[in-house]
Amino acid sequence: MAEQSMFWPTTGTGDGISGGYTADRLAAIWDAVIGEGVLYYLNRLSATGIGTTSLSIDTGAAIVSGYLYENTSTATITTSTLGSATYGLYVIANEGATALTVNRSVAGTTVAAKTVRLALSSTVPSQPYIHIAQVTTVAGAITTINERLDNRPALSRAYPYYQPIVSSEWSGLYGTLSISNSTITTLTDDGSSSYGTSNEFLDFDGGTNSWTVLQSGNYAITISVTWDTNTTNRRRLIVSGFRDAQMQLSASSFIHTTSTVQTMTHIDYYDAGDTIVPQVWQDSGSTRTISIFSCKVARM
Repeated sequence: MAEQSMFWPTTGTGDGISGGYTADRLAAIWDAVIGEGVLYYLNRLSATGIGTTSLSIDTGAAIVSGYLYENTSTATITTSTLGSATYGLYVIANEGATALTVNRSVAGTTVAAKTVRLALSSTVPSQPYIHIAQVTTVAGAITTINERLDNRPALSRAYPYYQPIVSSEWSGLYGTLSISNSTITTLTDDGSSSYGTSNEFLDFDGGTNSWTVLQSGNYAITISVTWDTNTTNRRRLIVSGFRDAQMQLSASSFIHTTSTVQTMTHIDYYDAGDTIVPQVWQDSGSTRTISIFSCKVARM
């Protein structure tokens, strides 16, 4: 294609087209400027319905290969006829001239030609798609809904002159947490005082006390730990097994009357799907205890 600009008056003069702009050019623009995925609009097509035979997809919008999908009311896909299996919840752009067969969509078992629609399918669609969730059914009833990391969020490709920080925090309060000698130990919660949050950047897992990165980018991790009083050797704070800060203990440094407080902040680039896990290590020669800790993860 030759060089071309757009949105001049459609008079046939210059780069204006007398009959209007072609669909493929407009699709290429949205794909280039916005990217591909679910947009930060309305309720971002969040899916619910565990324990029922009705999958509800909340309001939202998405771009698939430059084609727009938008729904300003809740969409419903009936699962009672699906039996026991795992299905992908897709936003499919059917570029073909005939209907595309799927396991289930809002309208039935097809996605009409030249449309963008939500659908459940046990196989990867043959047309362009975004995989927004994995849905498992048993005898037609929905048992699990897991959002997918791949292709879910659409990012503007314009340079982000300003981007707000979005944080996801977790902390735990302990009577004692035992840390064995020379063993990397993941900070785990005893259930007495903890909290975690998930958002469009980070998914917090309360079972493993870790975060999964949903969008690639720079993240800041801050860990603070209170060790028991002991002046022998080293204490380390670690992120996911290999990023760490270390301090050498002595009788004159880092020691409080009844405890030793250690803090680190680490900023690094993470890809979507990476896991952020707060960990500790010590080599005092015997088991040490932690009385309190906190951890905060922030998207930069």
